[in-house]
Amino acid sequence: MKKIHVLISAVALGLASVAVQAQNPTVYPLEYGESVLPLTAVKVAVTVEKETVIPGPYARYAQKFLGAMAPLSPRVSYDITGASLHVTEFAFDDAATPAGGELTVNPNVYNPTDFVKFPIDRTSLAEKSAEAMAQDAAGTIYTLRRRRFDLVSGEAGEHVYGAGMQAALEELARMEEEYVSLFMGKSYKETYTEIIEVVPEAGKTNYTVCRFSPEEGLLPDSDLGAAPVVLTLTPEQSVAAVPRSDKKSGTFVRIARWTDCRVMDGTRQLTARRLPIFQFGETVLGK
Repeated sequence: MKKIHVLISAVALGLASVAVQAQNPTVYPLEYGESVLPLTAVKVAVTVEKETVIPGPYARYAQKFLGAMAPLSPRVSYDITGASLHVTEFAFDDAATPAGGELTVNPNVYNPTDFVKFPIDRTSLAEKSAEAMAQDAAGTIYTLRRRRFDLVSGEAGEHVYGAGMQAALEELARMEEEYVSLFMGKSYKETYTEIIEVVPEAGKTNYTVCRFSPEEGLLPDSDLGAAPVVLTLTPEQSVAAVPRSDKKSGTFVRIARWTDCRVMDGTRQLTARRLPIFQFGETVLGK
């Protein structure tokens, strides 16, 4: 994804300026005759969940043997699950933007892509059709369900109790889930976070940071075929007063204006935060 980089200042600050800015990050002393004003870069971190659906080998027989409709073709879909806002003047929270994708697999499905191998009947020389194998798999599912019912009802497992009972029920549930996946397929989810840096311009309050498609995920802002994810900036009416500790006789300071920042996906608000933006601020004489 396209990243937008920012140059905070072309002139190095003295130690005194750094100390003042550390005390109050909304104030930037313009010392040594600086003519380059400080800039604020807004970091927009967008978190997306990607879901992959893999059809089962017996998907077309799910309705016949299990009475359920199953997906017949692979499918990949995306959803924006969250967002966060930061600025470069402040410490960036790395925990809010994981470095790698996180894989979440459906419960009781050990491998998100491999399916259980149904045992071959070695007593018969005739090769079974896919439908016959699907019928055998469905029979195994109903057998596992009956065994679990017998354990719960007390019809079987008179010597199985306590932790042993719980372990047996969990193993039967796992085996059933694996066989059901032969019909209903498997799915797994991955989450990832993209960070886009936006450098606001004085007077401009709306920015398309990226675009989003449920079929393709996050896309560059230049891809007009997808819906825009928009950053809106609403500066407050006036800048904050210069604290007494920041006043120096004959020293100009740049004061950042607090701004209401919102990230919108259509009409849905993904996140909002109040941040100081130097581009919307004012230069005053700290005297």
